[in-house]
Amino acid sequence: MLAQLKRFPEAEKEMRSVLEFYIKAHGDTHQKTRAMKKNLANLLVETERLNDA
Repeated sequence: MLAQLKRFPEAEKEMRSVLEFYIKAHGDTHQKTRAMKKNLANLLVETERLNDA
């Protein structure tokens, strides 16, 4: 996932701030955090695919 984000430095910064806010607000549960990271990474890949089309 991090390799995907390295192609989008601004998105990586935004995702990190969203995750930090979420963790502060709701506590860190590993499963929730992993699911959020996976969903955000998938959105980035899909956005790139659509932009390339």
